[in-house]
Amino acid sequence: MKIILSRKGFDSKNGGFPSPIMPDGTMLSMPIPGNSEITYSDIKFNGQKYCEILDQLRPKNTVSVSQCHVDPDIRKGIRIKPVSGWILAFGQVGSAQTHLENQHINKNDIFLFFGWFKQTEINNYGRLIYKRGAPDIQAIYGYLQIGDIVKNDLIHNFPWHPHSDMTAYTELNNTLYVPSDTLIINNKETGLPGYGTFKFSSKIVLTKEGLRRSKWEILDWFYDSVISFHTKENIKDTYFQSAYIGQEFVVSENTKVTEWVESILCPSLT
Repeated sequence: MKIILSRKGFDSKNGGFPSPIMPDGTMLSMPIPGNSEITYSDIKFNGQKYCEILDQLRPKNTVSVSQCHVDPDIRKGIRIKPVSGWILAFGQVGSAQTHLENQHINKNDIFLFFGWFKQTEINNYGRLIYKRGAPDIQAIYGYLQIGDIVKNDLIHNFPWHPHSDMTAYTELNNTLYVPSDTLIINNKETGLPGYGTFKFSSKIVLTKEGLRRSKWEILDWFYDSVISFHTKENIKDTYFQSAYIGQEFVVSENTKVTEWVESILCPSLT
C-alpha cells in the first residue's frame, strides 16, 4: 500500500490566501479557480455560500466571483443544486497523472490530501476572520483509498466532475480515482468509509511549529522512506523541507508509514 501526499486547494498562485480552519474545526479546503460550470456561489458550507466565506476572509479578493475547480470532490452536500447519483471522485491528468502511473499507483493505495490552512474565528460583528496570530500551516484535510481507476469514455459516467469535460481535458491520460467502499489498512477492516475529511487536530499538521508552512516536522518514517520529488537532503537538522513544486508526492511502502497513516485515519485502532 503506497501513500500519496496530494497537495490541493488554495496556494500562493491559485487563490492567494489560506483555506480556513472553521471555528468548529472543519478543514474547509477551498477549490482553486478554474474553468468549470461551478462557481463559488454554487457551493456551500453549513448554509453559507463559499463566495460569502471568501468575501469575509478577504473582502477585496477577486476570486469569489470566478468559476472553481471542485476537485477532489470529497465533501458531500456542498452543491446548492444537488447532483443526482453523486459519487466522490478525484481527477488527475497530464504530467501529474504520468507521475502517478510511473509510481505504479493502484487500487488500495491512499491519497492524503493536504494544503495551506489558517485558523478562523467569528469577530464581534459576526464576521468570519482569520484568527489574530494564528500560523499559516500545511495540514492534511482528507483521504481517499483507491477503489477504482476510471479512464477514457467511462469518465462520462461522472458528468458533475470537472474532469468529465473532454473539451477541457483532452490528454489521453485523463483519470478519475474513485474511493473504495471501506477503508482497509494492513488487511484490517477499519469500519470507516474509503474516503473522508478531518476536523483540526495536531495530528494532521505537517508544518513544524514556529516555522514557515513548507518546513515540516521531521517524522520518523522520513529516514526510511523514499518520497518522490524529495531526497534525503530535504531532511535538515531541525525540519523537513517539503518541495515547493509538485502535486503528488508518492511515499514508498514502509511499515512505519502505514502505522503513521493508521494513527491519523483510525486512532482508535492503534
